[in-house]
Amino acid sequence: MKGLLPAVILLLAFSAWGATWEAATSAHFLVLAYEGLDPGYIAGLAEGILERLLDLWGSPPPGRGVFDLYSRVSLVVYPDPDAFGSDTGLYGFTRLPLPLFGTPRIPSFERVLRDLEAESLLGMLVAGSAHGGLAKLRLAEAIAWTFIVTNMKELPSADESPETLWLNISGLARLSGTYVMGITEIPHGLSALWARECGGEPDLSEPPLWISVDLWASATAYMFQRAGGSIAEGARNFFKCLTGFPEPNGCTKYGDLWKESARSWKLWLSGLEVPSSVRVLYEARRRALWLRFVFLYPVFSQASRDEIQALYGSIEMGEGSGQDLERLEDLLSPSEVVPTPELVEALSSRETSLLRWLGMMGKRGTEAYKTFLKLQALRNTDPAEYLRLYIGLVGKLSG
Repeated sequence: MKGLLPAVILLLAFSAWGATWEAATSAHFLVLAYEGLDPGYIAGLAEGILERLLDLWGSPPPGRGVFDLYSRVSLVVYPDPDAFGSDTGLYGFTRLPLPLFGTPRIPSFERVLRDLEAESLLGMLVAGSAHGGLAKLRLAEAIAWTFIVTNMKELPSADESPETLWLNISGLARLSGTYVMGITEIPHGLSALWARECGGEPDLSEPPLWISVDLWASATAYMFQRAGGSIAEGARNFFKCLTGFPEPNGCTKYGDLWKESARSWKLWLSGLEVPSSVRVLYEARRRALWLRFVFLYPVFSQASRDEIQALYGSIEMGEGSGQDLERLEDLLSPSEVVPTPELVEALSSRETSLLRWLGMMGKRGTEAYKTFLKLQALRNTDPAEYLRLYIGLVGKLSG
């Protein structure tokens, strides 16, 4: 565990509103638990989980998987784990797209680990802005997730009927974060998720779910009051409009309120400082450079490819240094490239992936996206200019 950044876990157990909490600390964790659960026991459990993760990856994976949120791991502990069909009662929060609605079944710990590993692989492709926009996106999701959970009035018991509507908190946080950062059109996504999970349009006449969401929104707004009334109201409207909360004067102008809420959240987020941990920045830079390797692969000679992969292997094993990262940056910054038709054709085969990445990072309509459109027109008319623009675009996106 040497060199591990201090991690903070919030282990939350849900019960009645107004419950008291107990705290305990261990070597790596701060544990908060509902009164009646032994926080010392949970802290020991958390240490065991950390040990399993270290065994799985060989070393802590900063900036990835469960350590993604600046070395903070979010877990949920339910008072009666067996009632949820899980042998551990633990559920790891990930940023993977999750169904927003549906009857939850807490996955086994092994399933959580598989999800996290899949996420770490996905992260290799979207890491170009990990030290910028993506970092704030993760922060937005974490904020949304924490506010929803800590202000929740009640959680239905597992014994209730299958018709009971459940709210997937991680899914809601995912949607919250992506829309705050302007990446996804949430109204359409919300309807699609509902249709997929529930087989039709949401029935707004059934009050339990919507009342609960309104209570969470009210509590969230209260927490925002120190930042200013408009932001507090914006936060409230954001959650209400996210669910289509039906009240006479609440969301009659759905689109306008949606934009107003998003603006308020963006304003609040713009004042946040992203943690400047050297290790986090080191990881972000390494992963950003990997983006260059993926999209510029045909440009490099076989000798350069071998050296690049050897450097990455050394860094992944925890044996790399700052000098290795500098050498990696030099290798991944090609200066003299001969614009042959074969090279242009090889690069153009990656255009679809690059376009998908631009869309995923919310860059449609930006200067980078306009540059991408120019590339397609130049492919067969001016290979030298095509190559210059392509390399420049990838360099800028991973800069």
